[in-house]
Amino acid sequence: MTRLLTAAEVAELLGTTERYVWSLGRRGVLPRVILPGGRLVRFRESDVEAMISAGCSSEPTPQPATRPKARRRGSPAQSSFRF
Repeated sequence: MTRLLTAAEVAELLGTTERYVWSLGRRGVLPRVILPGGRLVRFRESDVEAMISAGCSSEPTPQPATRPKARRRGSPAQSSFRF
């Protein structure tokens, strides 16, 4: 019989955060087991071990966000101030 783990236990095994474990479960990357009543979610130890052996145990490296450069209206020499 496979042991069921909490998100905290999975996070410790994977070396990541509980939030990331919940994200993996929601996206279907890590299968989750919803216990009767629908409020408790657990993860199979065998699924977690398979993920570790596949090398998918750490969070992806965040990519720096790129923002488009703001467009300037005219150059400072063209600006005029009215008082």
